[in-house]
Amino acid sequence: MGNNIGNLADAPSWRRPTVLAAAAGLLFAAHAFALSPLEPATGCYLGISAPTPDLLTVDWKTALGLEPATYAIFCEFPLNGGDETDLDALVKRNNLIGAITLITLEPSGGLDTVTQAACDTFAARCALYEGTGAKLMIRFAHEMNGFWYSWGQNPAAYVAKYQMLATAIHAATKQTAMVWAPNNGLGYPYKSYASVPFPELDTNSDGQFNTLDDPYSPYYPGDAYVDWVGMSVYHWGGNQNVVPTDQEFTNLLTGYNGAAPNFYTRYCSDLVHHKPLIVPESSALYLAGAPGADTNLAIKQGWWQQLFNTSGQTTSALDISLSFPMLKMIVWFDYKKLESTVPGTTEVDWRLNGTGVEPIATAFSQFIETQRAAKAWLLGLSDFTAASYFINLANVPASIPATGAFAVPLTVSSPTDADLIVNILEKDALGNFNFVGGTPRATPAFVAAGTQNHAIAISASALTSLVIGGTYYWQAFLLPPGAAWPNIYGATPQIKVGAVVAATTVDANAAAYAAKLKKIQKAMKKAKKIADPVARARALKKLKAQLKALKKKYGK
Repeated sequence: MGNNIGNLADAPSWRRPTVLAAAAGLLFAAHAFALSPLEPATGCYLGISAPTPDLLTVDWKTALGLEPATYAIFCEFPLNGGDETDLDALVKRNNLIGAITLITLEPSGGLDTVTQAACDTFAARCALYEGTGAKLMIRFAHEMNGFWYSWGQNPAAYVAKYQMLATAIHAATKQTAMVWAPNNGLGYPYKSYASVPFPELDTNSDGQFNTLDDPYSPYYPGDAYVDWVGMSVYHWGGNQNVVPTDQEFTNLLTGYNGAAPNFYTRYCSDLVHHKPLIVPESSALYLAGAPGADTNLAIKQGWWQQLFNTSGQTTSALDISLSFPMLKMIVWFDYKKLESTVPGTTEVDWRLNGTGVEPIATAFSQFIETQRAAKAWLLGLSDFTAASYFINLANVPASIPATGAFAVPLTVSSPTDADLIVNILEKDALGNFNFVGGTPRATPAFVAAGTQNHAIAISASALTSLVIGGTYYWQAFLLPPGAAWPNIYGATPQIKVGAVVAATTVDANAAAYAAKLKKIQKAMKKAKKIADPVARARALKKLKAQLKALKKKYGK
């Protein structure tokens, strides 16, 4: 990236973390391997997976004890119209707050629907998202070692399609991470087979496909195609309402002393693959009416006390910061849904945020706050944005006045001192962005290292060609102090890291209010010079009444 803070276009490789080259060098010095895209140097990000309306509307910061760094969504592949709409909305919102978007792609029509054209189209979409500041992780055809999905237990075809998509994504983007995430291998292949469906499944060459075969290696696409590895880890409780057993979570990761291969050792802590680990789905089963006397709160609490334990090793839960330092992200699965492996028509409640009399979300929030207070390991959104260059444009004005001055509120995170540039652009008929005005080049706003709120003053009179009711676009970016401004306009503007282009309009009412206010203020200034005190008081009283009426009319 050179000296240009956050310029994605200058990034020498898609494998580079989204920080300055100098800062990245500090991180690399502590690792034998370069960090994967979006991987924190230390710590574990907290994420949430929920129906899209919940992702966009729930106050997750309150529900979880900290705002998630990652929001996860499920989409068909190739994308259908509804998924495109939902994904666009989530990426746009995540861009505004600086969060990671984890996209699970489900080729429900089978692996034959994963064509080169479909991969190229999706990769181009990811490149466009990145251009607006998006941080993306792509989990393709998850739990491929299970039988319950149309893409499952067909290793050669799966690997070929994963490699096809990964190649397209890596070629089109600079920091989008590809995630390989099988199901936990305990009990693999999860049902009995009379014969071997595909030769690759018979890993020990005994002519059978059974529990003696490797649940992971036939499906691994290769280190060049995989940025993160992942595993879905749930407490199922035998479909009964029972609390987790001691160290159940970490036993599932490590294979229960040889009952399944040790996934963490093989793919994360070894000196060959050394991939960061994400648990992209995790929760604990509660099924109304099922056998078992334990409450939903007791079950969920027993699970999260293992999943997020950073307070020391115990007989019931290992400390993930000590035993699993390559575990870099955990996503809570917050759904209520039918499960194919659970008989009957009752939905399993996996939620922290569900309705009910038990204070589950409150208890979880208190637990996370306690863990974070004792040790800085569990990471939320503020930790993610503080480690990178980020500009939150969520509160910029939806409309601006045609005259006078106005303020643009921004929250900025920067690991170093920087200059903050805020511009207003217009888009012409060819789709080109053209400069209208904004921060004076001679006096950019100085941003000190850290996270601060800023109110950038802009004079409407300095903006060119404003049209009442017209639509314009915000743009913000950071540069090293005193650096020359790059050429950032044209058909494909180079939006800087953390910048979001958001529409705004010129408000005709604001313009009318400003003009009338100016007229009253001018009259009041003149009235104050009236020599006769009675006449002066009468004039000022009349003007104050006019001012009050004006403010009431325009909602000021």
